[in-house]
Amino acid sequence: MVGMRLFCLLLLLCFSGFGDAKRNKKSLMTRDQQNGSSTPPLFSENLVPRILLCEVDKPCSLVLPVDGKHTQIPNVQDGHRDPGLKVEPIAVWSRQPFICNPNQTRCPYEAVVTVIPTEERTYQYCVQTTTEEKINADELCFMVQGIRNNFMNATPHFNYPPSFPNNSTVSCPKNVTCHYAVELQRHGGYCIPPKVNLVTDIDIHVHETEVKQRACKYDVEYTPSVHATGNKAICLSINKSTVETHCVNVEVTSLTRQELAGPCSRIYCSSGSFCDSVNGRPICLCPPGFTGTSCTHPVQCYLSFPKSVTCPKSNCHVTGITIGTRQVFSNGNIVSYQQDAYNGKVIIANIEASGNASEICYHVNQANCYKEGCVSVIPDNQLLSPTHMPGGFSNNNLTYNCNTGGNCYLTIITYPTNNNTCPNVTAHPNTTVNNHHIFRPSTFARPQCTTTVLVTGSTKPGENQQLCLQTRSDVKCIHLTVKDFEKCSTNPCENGGSCEALLTGYKCTCKPGWTGNNCKTDINECSPDRCQNGICHDEINNYTCTCDAGYTGRNCETDINECSPDPCQNGSCRDVINGYICTCHAGYTGRTCGIDINECNPDPCQHGICHDGVNNFTCTCFPGFTGRHCETDINECSTNPCQNGACIDDVNNYTCTCFSGYTGRQCETDKDECSPDPCVNGTCTDGINNYTCVCDAGFSGNDCGKNIDECSPDPCVNGTCIDGINSYTCICDAGFSGRACRTNVDECSPDPCVNGTCIDGINNYTCVCDAGFSGHVCGTNVDECSPDPCENGTCIDGINNYTCVCDAGFSGRVCNTNIDECSPDPCVTGTCVDGINNYTCVCDAGFSGRVCGTNIDECYPSPCVNGTCMDEINNYTCVCDFGFSGRVCGTNIDDCLSNPCQNRGVCYDGVNSYVCRCDRGYTGQNCGKEIDECLSDPCLNGATCSDLVNGFKCSCKDGYSGLYCENRVAHCLPGECLNGGTCVTGNCQCQAGYTGEHCEIYLDPCHSSPCLHGDCYHHNTNFYCDCKSGYTGKMCETLFNNCDSNPCVSGGSCTNGDNYFTCSCLPGFTGNRCQTNIDDCLSKPCMNGGNCKDEINSFTCQCQYGYSGDRCETVTDFCLLKPCVRGTCFSRASDYHCTCPTGYTGKTCNTTVMVVNGPDRVNLTVPRGGDIRMNCSVTGQPTAYSWTKKNGCGGVYDTAGGSNLEIHNAGRGDAGIYMCSASNKKGSNVTRTFYVTVNASKSDKCVFDGNAACDWTQLNNTADDKFDWTRQKGSTQSSETGPDNDHTVGNGNGVYMYIEASSPRLQGDYASLMSQVLPANHTMCLEFWYFMYGDGIGNLTIDLKDRCLHKDTQVFKRTGDQGQKWIKASVTIPSHRVPNDYTIVLTGDIGPTYHGDTAIDDLSISEGKCTNDQTSSSDVNVPIIGIYLIHC
Repeated sequence: MVGMRLFCLLLLLCFSGFGDAKRNKKSLMTRDQQNGSSTPPLFSENLVPRILLCEVDKPCSLVLPVDGKHTQIPNVQDGHRDPGLKVEPIAVWSRQPFICNPNQTRCPYEAVVTVIPTEERTYQYCVQTTTEEKINADELCFMVQGIRNNFMNATPHFNYPPSFPNNSTVSCPKNVTCHYAVELQRHGGYCIPPKVNLVTDIDIHVHETEVKQRACKYDVEYTPSVHATGNKAICLSINKSTVETHCVNVEVTSLTRQELAGPCSRIYCSSGSFCDSVNGRPICLCPPGFTGTSCTHPVQCYLSFPKSVTCPKSNCHVTGITIGTRQVFSNGNIVSYQQDAYNGKVIIANIEASGNASEICYHVNQANCYKEGCVSVIPDNQLLSPTHMPGGFSNNNLTYNCNTGGNCYLTIITYPTNNNTCPNVTAHPNTTVNNHHIFRPSTFARPQCTTTVLVTGSTKPGENQQLCLQTRSDVKCIHLTVKDFEKCSTNPCENGGSCEALLTGYKCTCKPGWTGNNCKTDINECSPDRCQNGICHDEINNYTCTCDAGYTGRNCETDINECSPDPCQNGSCRDVINGYICTCHAGYTGRTCGIDINECNPDPCQHGICHDGVNNFTCTCFPGFTGRHCETDINECSTNPCQNGACIDDVNNYTCTCFSGYTGRQCETDKDECSPDPCVNGTCTDGINNYTCVCDAGFSGNDCGKNIDECSPDPCVNGTCIDGINSYTCICDAGFSGRACRTNVDECSPDPCVNGTCIDGINNYTCVCDAGFSGHVCGTNVDECSPDPCENGTCIDGINNYTCVCDAGFSGRVCNTNIDECSPDPCVTGTCVDGINNYTCVCDAGFSGRVCGTNIDECYPSPCVNGTCMDEINNYTCVCDFGFSGRVCGTNIDDCLSNPCQNRGVCYDGVNSYVCRCDRGYTGQNCGKEIDECLSDPCLNGATCSDLVNGFKCSCKDGYSGLYCENRVAHCLPGECLNGGTCVTGNCQCQAGYTGEHCEIYLDPCHSSPCLHGDCYHHNTNFYCDCKSGYTGKMCETLFNNCDSNPCVSGGSCTNGDNYFTCSCLPGFTGNRCQTNIDDCLSKPCMNGGNCKDEINSFTCQCQYGYSGDRCETVTDFCLLKPCVRGTCFSRASDYHCTCPTGYTGKTCNTTVMVVNGPDRVNLTVPRGGDIRMNCSVTGQPTAYSWTKKNGCGGVYDTAGGSNLEIHNAGRGDAGIYMCSASNKKGSNVTRTFYVTVNASKSDKCVFDGNAACDWTQLNNTADDKFDWTRQKGSTQSSETGPDNDHTVGNGNGVYMYIEASSPRLQGDYASLMSQVLPANHTMCLEFWYFMYGDGIGNLTIDLKDRCLHKDTQVFKRTGDQGQKWIKASVTIPSHRVPNDYTIVLTGDIGPTYHGDTAIDDLSISEGKCTNDQTSSSDVNVPIIGIYLIHC
């Protein structure tokens, strides 16, 4: 190659911008989402290699584009490859020059794949990508053709390797843009693009993509049209001194990228398993600890240790695999354990044996897992201690036992590389084992790594094979012995013995304590008897001695010293046989001298408490006593404590008897006769042994105990007098009040009628109730909820109305409409059945779950007998193994149906194969080849052989005859015939089995191959056939019927095969012999906690209380659903009832009942001009408040204060009933009523002297007003009309109000004054003075303006000239005329001339009816009562 490293990169690239080359990943992404990875690495191009041409024993590379995550380099690994094809580690890096940025969800990478064919043949090779969870994601498979050629040397300007070799074949779909890249050496420092040939139906473009220091990179973009078919050759050429070309054969296909993907892109291998697409079918090779189609089922019990290990004598380590438990070893020390990453099921044990150990034995005993075995240890002093070579293997030499046709797991120890990572382990060419897989290495006990190797399908019993492994720095070979370990499958070794399969039989290694060929015999450890002073009890590998009393020890050899430890607590111990005797110290007694003798029994203390001591006692005397035994009474009178009296001694006390006039404990105090005070109602004055009482007012007598009767004479006019202390009280007769019961009571003041109008009677009243109320005082809200109108809900009473709060699942005015929970339909794949506040999904076949959103996996357990199950919706499809067909792949395809056997050969069907038993004279797979019987040269003595069908004919030379020309015509002499032959008439007559002129030729009876299906052996002149497995008969002509033993149980039908049988099971059974009843309860069909009982091809649900139905889907006790949010649930036939606790209501007790804090009715009295403050305090989570006033015309007050309402500067009109309405989101509401009284003077008089209009307001040119009243002193500006002075003071200093009739006023113009708001249902008196003088006087009117009805009622009118004087008007406003709050409007209008000035003065409003008295009385505070109703 002219000293230059030549290489060519063919990149299957789809760069950004070539959008139509992106493949559809829908099916792959679905599986990836199931695997938990949102962006699995995927091979990104439609163009894939089909046949790669590579030179034998030389590296051959190509670059595959891969899409992956921005922050994670994709994992690309080897998939399936045929034996003999070597591969190098796959390198992955970011694609240049296309740099990925964080905004991209998927980024381009390049994977360099290098293969080395070792022979001139075709290999299959697959490349896989895996997710971060090490689950297979995508796969590409192609063929590698090994050739011997120097074609690479002919193209020096196309760089090699790595290369996409010349004349290789790739696949590209129609109407899709595919890419590959080539790299050319620069020529003279310049990049000269290659020329490309024109290809029919393919659009081709070449673009320069990258310029390197010595090479130029080009992208070849080509798109087959929709009309393109067959194979197309795209060739690039460089015209140098010679024309150099590089060609790629494009196979135009209509397949999608998914159809071109390898088989492993369609299967999910979990738990770190490896997907092998052998024979075009994906198979998951499980790591240790897992099994099943996808390696999802943990293995319950598995153990794998080497059979023997050769290691350094001073340092020997063994590594194995256990599944299901940890190990306990009877010989050897546990160095370390390591828990593997796969669900914690794999534990690696590292064991160190002593240097002289001949074996390391171990056993596993936990739950249902019991296994044991031994590892033979062969110390070798020639081996050094572990070298710990970076990236190398442990120098222990291992030998493993593997089962014929089964799986064998090996565990290999390596050491980390210099960068502290576990080395990659691959197979070395010296490996003689074909079927194996090497799992990824993992860290063990530092500084060690472990690599697990799975050897599968060993088929050569008795043969020693070797598995050679290599790292970059080391090579290691492991010896494998293949045996038929199925001989141990019947577990012939009893009592926990371990079975070792031999080439001829088995060997049992018994657990300690057992012996015999099958470990049946218990060794009697009590023979001879080892117990010296006791009875011996035999156990398994042990014995127990039941010792005689007083003896102990393993063999009852030791006399027990009962004084050790010393049992005597307060004394000395003396040992005896099986006992002891205690000699106690003084003051102690008992068997162990543990009892203190109680010297206080009997009690020596006469008047005290005894305290026991050790051989002693002490008395604590009661007060007043002394002495050793508390026998002496102390005399407390010995000190003469009584000063003015006699002393009497007592126990711990004394008593003084005082002389007359003295008192006190010691008679030290002179006695006060006023203490205690003898005067009942007066003051005591102490005297000499006497006292005097001065009585309080109202009392008399020596001790002031007589009450003076103030009711005589009787002061009460209409009542009964109750005498008091210096006073009396009149209990008035009904209807009277006052100090002396002189006043008749008005029962309507205050108004007792809560929601109605009060009519006063004699000592009584009558309430005319508002609509919706009843009762004596109209305080009872008529319950519109009785009878209950709500069919399925809770009725909330209102005022002359009701509201239904419907139960969950109902709606409508009276809750009679069942809400359809099936609209919109919640069931994903099923039919919705509406219930009450619930729904039930009746799932379509194949679905389950609350909303039928779960696709039932019909592949678990797998129904496919000989195949792989693919789950569908309410169905499954079995992808049958080769040779099987049928719904469940249970039918062995009859490969003899096509009659492949020729020439009368008999066909025997096998599994995906057949065997032809040929008629005599024919051979070959299909008996199509006639046997040339002359090939064995049967004719003797130079004769010529002619082949016949199933025979031959010898043409003898002269002098010979016979079938083989074996007989020489004459000329034998006696003694010349060999091997017992006899010379008769010149010819040798030979014994059977010999021929020839002199009987010198031995005739082999196996020469004609009489054994049709077996090996032929001869004995003398006879032969016998050693038949192949599955055949019998003298000539191995009969196919053995494996079904004769009726191996299929449970009614299964048997189909015979070549050394095998197939059982077709009845529904409900599975297994190779139909021995397993399929657990129909695995899918958990019983709902609501029902217990599933498996039956044959069916199940029965035992329902929990409250449920029924085939699957416990029907609710019978609705209280099990816990519908009551709170309270107690009672189940009914088709419903439930909730008994709610206090404070809650509703169908499910979910509605809070609000409660007013305090009384429902509150009375408030405020002075006029004061502030009214009302608080509607409610519990029960109120969310809104509203305030209204009864007869206040529906006005809504500001609720910014929530539960508080304040009215400042209260006037007459603010009196009344206020209602606070509090409500919550659950539809509950309560009300609280405030009765407000405003105290005002008896008369509100306005003389217009101070404030211009007092509490009267100008209407300011509204619809009721055209101009304003004028405040005036003295006469008006017009003559012959109006007053000269006011009415109040009668001079020019007084002020009055008038209307000016001069211009610009016109006839009919009017001015109005409006009073403050006055309360409803109150009788009021309006009094004022008016002056109406002049020929142009108009009208003066008084109207009552109803604030609710917006209606005016006229109660006063004067028209025209009334004389030149002030006139008093008294207008009574009766209560029944004002049912709502109102105002008084005083209006004057203009007459025909300007002599029409009307004046008013001294306006007053007072409580009650007007009288004829024209004088003003002094102001008296008279309460004005109104009712504020607060509606909560």
